[in-house]
Amino acid sequence: MAGLCFPGSLVRSRSDTYGSMLPPSKFILDGTSIYSPSNRVTRMTKDEYIDVMGTKMKGGIFSMLTLYIITSSSKPIHGYAITKGLEEGTGGRIYIQAGTLYPILKNLENHGLVRHKMVDSTEGPQRKVYTTTAAGKKALAEGMGLLGDLLSGVQMTMGDDWPVLNVHV
Repeated sequence: MAGLCFPGSLVRSRSDTYGSMLPPSKFILDGTSIYSPSNRVTRMTKDEYIDVMGTKMKGGIFSMLTLYIITSSSKPIHGYAITKGLEEGTGGRIYIQAGTLYPILKNLENHGLVRHKMVDSTEGPQRKVYTTTAAGKKALAEGMGLLGDLLSGVQMTMGDDWPVLNVHV
């Protein structure tokens, strides 16, 4: 199998205030260069590219896993229980800190996929508990289907090398 190859022009938009890469559909390929719609780009190193792609992949998967934990719960669930559910459900491979979880929950809520209510706590102040909306259940089913298709495509492409690829650089 051929070695792992990265495009010659790995770019990110200077106008992106968060320093992340725009979705590939927002870039125009012209010969050997990649331009953003505004034509304002900077080159990314291979390590920056890998970091950005890893962050993007994790973000989508963490959102879907969070939605799954909420949907799977038999009763409304609070943030700490979501974190513990992810950690236990993945055998400790995934642990989401509050600083990562709560923006995910806010984003899911802003998109109408979950809702929260405040409930009394025996351990202090009221806490938010989350439930999935009908739109959230539909989005979860679609997301799981998309992830399954994506992983099947990766497996078909990599064959026996999936899920472990020995790449020599």
